[in-house]
Amino acid sequence: MSRRSHNQKERFNSDKEILGEEELNKLKRKQLMHGLRVARMINELLDDKTLHVKRTDDAQELLDVKHGKRDMDSVYDEIDALIAIIDEKYPKSDFKQSADLSIFNPLIVSSISKYWMDKAWI
Repeated sequence: MSRRSHNQKERFNSDKEILGEEELNKLKRKQLMHGLRVARMINELLDDKTLHVKRTDDAQELLDVKHGKRDMDSVYDEIDALIAIIDEKYPKSDFKQSADLSIFNPLIVSSISKYWMDKAWI
């Protein structure tokens, strides 16, 4: 069980007692769907330097994961494989190790301010 440590297993059992097994599995499937989507998006970004946000090619497959139509272990395995590919591609890419915060921070602040000004909350 490469993905789950003993502590994660204990936490899972605790969460199962709180939420119930059905709700916990629903939450896990949703998290798996997002994990798979993000791993695929990162791979695409490393391949062609384009961020494909709208998932037209694999939208139904992602929904199948969310709705439990795919085996969770096979999804975990796919995510693990994608992460291994990312780990191999990233060092060879020309992406910086970190963002230039002098550009990033003002951009975020202005975006958030504009959003709330448009909502007439500021």
